[in-house]
Amino acid sequence: MVELSIMDLCVLLHYYGIDDPARTEELIECATYARQRLYAEYEDVHRPDFRTYLQYEGAASVIRSFEPSVIPGLLQTEEYAECLLRALSNDEARVRRLVHARMKRQEVLDRADGFKAIFILDEAVLHHQIGGPIGLVRQLEKLRTVSDRDNVDIRVIPNRRGAHLGLWGTFVILEFAAPADDDLVFLEHQAGDVMIADGASRVAPFVERFWGLEASSLSVEASRDLIDKAAVLHHAELP
Repeated sequence: MVELSIMDLCVLLHYYGIDDPARTEELIECATYARQRLYAEYEDVHRPDFRTYLQYEGAASVIRSFEPSVIPGLLQTEEYAECLLRALSNDEARVRRLVHARMKRQEVLDRADGFKAIFILDEAVLHHQIGGPIGLVRQLEKLRTVSDRDNVDIRVIPNRRGAHLGLWGTFVILEFAAPADDDLVFLEHQAGDVMIADGASRVAPFVERFWGLEASSLSVEASRDLIDKAAVLHHAELP
């Protein structure tokens, strides 16, 4: 991605005749957000490649995410994230810092510059009792609340679909507003994070896979209903 100073941006806006104050403010806000080193204070707990990804995530105009196993980090409650991260680390101090960083990361969903996030989840995600029944119910309630945002779509692939293209694992596609910026694919594995950002030929298969997953998923409205039903089901299991 090309670095662009705010001064350079202002020059370009003037050159292209963009003089609407609201639009100018919106673009400058986006550029400012993208240039912030939002996660520098977490360098001790985040791997370098993941910190790089977070900078791209903060600058993306569209995030497309598929998750077959757990609620995506951008949608997790603090309780859910803490329980999940504890399964990966016994270092309590590290877990607390990672949870704090994850909650801060969710601020990207508050952007008001045309940003859009589309999440596709396997239905199994709605039933893994991470944090126990009460933790899962709270997580599902947050999922349902976030799904009401205009800039967030959450869709679920129901179990009845059987085998589908997402069973090969999680991935995230980031799209950028600037035509010169290539789309980016992020793959996360236990052995380390992987980013694919070098051309349409490598990103295209993941884009096609995402379209296929969208075709297999329920509508946004039907997905909300399924999330509600899962919450009711797990609420009934509370002591």
